[in-house]
Amino acid sequence: MIDKKIIELLKPLRLKHFYTKLIAYTFFSLLACSIISFMLMIISRFIPITFIWNKIVYLASIFLIIGIGWSIYKRPSYMDTALLVDSLGLNERVITSLELLGSESNISRLQKEDTISSLKRKDYKKEIAFKLPHKMLIGFLIFALSTVLVGFIPSKSYSEAKRMEEYKKKVENSIDEIKKIEKEVKKEELLSEEDKKKIEKELNELKEKLKKSGEAKELQNDIAKLNKKLEKIVDKMHEQKVSELVKKLSDQKFTKDTADALKKYDSKQIAKSIENMSEKLKNMSKQELERLVKDLAKLAEELKNNPEAAKALKELAQVMSQNINGNLNNVAINESLNNLGQVMDNLINNPQSIDSISAMMDELQQLSSMMSDEAQESCSSNNTNNPGEDSGG
Repeated sequence: MIDKKIIELLKPLRLKHFYTKLIAYTFFSLLACSIISFMLMIISRFIPITFIWNKIVYLASIFLIIGIGWSIYKRPSYMDTALLVDSLGLNERVITSLELLGSESNISRLQKEDTISSLKRKDYKKEIAFKLPHKMLIGFLIFALSTVLVGFIPSKSYSEAKRMEEYKKKVENSIDEIKKIEKEVKKEELLSEEDKKKIEKELNELKEKLKKSGEAKELQNDIAKLNKKLEKIVDKMHEQKVSELVKKLSDQKFTKDTADALKKYDSKQIAKSIENMSEKLKNMSKQELERLVKDLAKLAEELKNNPEAAKALKELAQVMSQNINGNLNNVAINESLNNLGQVMDNLINNPQSIDSISAMMDELQQLSSMMSDEAQESCSSNNTNNPGEDSGG
């Protein structure tokens, strides 16, 4: 019971002792951090260091964690606290009591009671004061202020570092955009699995090169190569798209002439086939028209990979259905036929890639432009740092 009483009296004193140690170690870590930050800032005036303020913040965080961690690791024991309290005038009473913990002899009991009485007689917690390490605090403030002041001194290396920072930010944004496009490509139904794998492989290689921040000119060449490969994929997809449409249209007598014109990529023949459709409609019976409406609607549903053509055929079927008992040479039907002809003409003269590929190519084009600007800036920077000698006459 008496041993427990001594420990209880020492607990608040030990905690106060720990806080004083914590302050000392924390300020020491901050002083060390400020010295290294000042040296880093000096170096940055001669050698470009990107995101230097971020690095200094990270450095301060690491040193603070180290300082606090070291304080916890080196937290004072009860023996350390006893030595401190004894130095305040108890003449080794506390340390002796701790050494006698567990002893039940009369002498040890009297000694412990004397220690308890001495600890209660005075508030030693106030004696263990929080002492700011003034020298370390002044040193920290001097180096921290010097770091800030040096940071505002302009230099060529600072300008170069800022340019590199902008470049890295743009690269990171481009990588994020490429990742988004990758997800869209995976969902794209018009792409074959083989093409998806090719695109994924090329994009992964490009991302890795971007992450390594290679030479801008080299990256620009890689982007140009990838764009050419994407163009080939788009051309192949377009051919497949036209081929599928030709096959579907050829199955219907009404649209066979249009299919032949589409196969030959002949705009004039497409226009003529549309005129022929208009003439055919005038000479059809009601039963033939009803059957044609069903066939066109069914054909529209089958053209999943040609949404524009499917929409035009569906609209034509709807307009015809509404006018079977009326005038099949009216404005609505003529407009639907002309729209169908326009869709076919656009398909051969203005091929459009799928949205995910278009977005990817646009992003790569922007990235290529950025690389071009980076290469020019880098070249300009090198010329500034290594000016050529003027030739004499």
